[in-house]
Amino acid sequence: MKAPNEILAAPYCRLSREDVKKEDASTSIKGQETMITDYITERGWTLVDVYKDDGYSGTNFDARPDFMRLIRDVEKGKVNCIVVRDLSRFGRNYTKAGYYLEEYFPEHRVRFIAVNDNFDTAKGEDDITPFKNVFNEMYAKDISGKTKSAKRTYAKQGKFLGSVPPFGYKRSVADKHVLEIDVEQADIVKRIFLLYTSGVSMRNIADLLNSEHILSPRAYYYRSKQKPHPANESLTWSANTIRQLMKSIVYCGHMAQCKRKSLSYKSKIRLVVPEDDWVIVKNTHEPIIDEALWQKANDLGKSHKQHRVRTSASGVVSLFAGVAFCEQCGSAMSFSVSKYRCSRYNVHGNRVCTPHTISYEALYDAILADIQHHAVLVEQDEKKVIERLEGLKSKQKDNKLDDVRKRIRSASSKEASVIELAHKLFEEKAKGNIPDALFKMMMQKYEIEQDSQRNIISNLSIVLAELEATRENLLDWTRLIKQYTKIDKLDRETILALIERIEIGERALCNGSLQQKITIVYRFAGNVAA
Repeated sequence: MKAPNEILAAPYCRLSREDVKKEDASTSIKGQETMITDYITERGWTLVDVYKDDGYSGTNFDARPDFMRLIRDVEKGKVNCIVVRDLSRFGRNYTKAGYYLEEYFPEHRVRFIAVNDNFDTAKGEDDITPFKNVFNEMYAKDISGKTKSAKRTYAKQGKFLGSVPPFGYKRSVADKHVLEIDVEQADIVKRIFLLYTSGVSMRNIADLLNSEHILSPRAYYYRSKQKPHPANESLTWSANTIRQLMKSIVYCGHMAQCKRKSLSYKSKIRLVVPEDDWVIVKNTHEPIIDEALWQKANDLGKSHKQHRVRTSASGVVSLFAGVAFCEQCGSAMSFSVSKYRCSRYNVHGNRVCTPHTISYEALYDAILADIQHHAVLVEQDEKKVIERLEGLKSKQKDNKLDDVRKRIRSASSKEASVIELAHKLFEEKAKGNIPDALFKMMMQKYEIEQDSQRNIISNLSIVLAELEATRENLLDWTRLIKQYTKIDKLDRETILALIERIEIGERALCNGSLQQKITIVYRFAGNVAA
């Protein structure tokens, strides 16, 4: 058991990939660790553990594994003092840094020390710290912008920038930005294009390659890296693998890059860039096929796509298409002959999911019976049905309401903090401590952040209003389902009008008989099962 006033200290060290390029003895992970552990030891504090994230950006806190381990240990009570070399090592996202320094750490009674910045929460508030966090974030934004600019410049020069060469190619030993043909893989690429343009479907090509035990692009990757593949990742060929391969103009000897971009320098989310904005450079490397064959394959693919319609074996659109889903993995249920089955299982087998098979007749009968049952209940006593459903949903709704209200309070608090920072900035400007250019830049930053928090509050307020409108939604549902009290058969129009989603569970043995769970999510009312 720890003593009442015992300081359980933990060094936190971080180094990004950009920092590595200009690393010196003090900045290095080892340098940070030595400096901080000496600091802790000199004061006679208990050194709990060392937490370090090597090669991780300062803008994203949640993506750093050892930082998250540190937070878990804080919540377990193992750590009550965190020491960093300086605030930039802690993070370069001033909103998130401010949250931890001003809210999270005080709430968990954690002392925070940035040695080089002479910052210690035990000494009370420091008005200059928020400005340092802003400067640190500006640095991260500047580096991100320069990195993007450099990558686009390289792309315009026709240099390959990807981390993994396209299937059919390998990096040149002389220059990692130049692609060279991988003969073994290139023969497979040629064969795929020739098979498809001769009339073989993508699905049949994939089946053929799998039957011949030819490694897929992902299988080649893991073999070359000599590392195990994730259990839920398929290493077989699929129609989609064939489709994505044939779309790439890299096989004609041309380079198309900058197809995706980050949502922002703070986010790992990648957005698709319109094709008109791609950086395309021709004749950058040796082609595997000629442009005429590539064009023929892609024209054929577009033609097939335009005429492709999801139909049942009888040529009719499946009654439950786009409505029935696998309960386990969330994939759409695929219809074939007279039954539905998980589409992900169909493609990847039981390594990723189980069949969840259900006959068309069984699903049809279950849905029809449920609609008839609830339509009659509503007709007999609408008030009683609504009261039951309100009681059924109250706990779940209350939890969601509490979460949304908490997030609104958090966003409001952050907005207030930004306004306070802006007031302090005006005071520093009035004292002549901040140049005009810096003042304008920081005010613009605060205005953007304030707008961001207001948008969050606005969006959450809409969600809150929707959650609070449960009774109105239930009334809409009862008015709708009452129209189907005499229903004796199902059609596509009825399904789409009444039902949002149907989830099919796996069959299981229960009390000596096979049973299968079917969850119906109605429009307006959700799952109304007792």
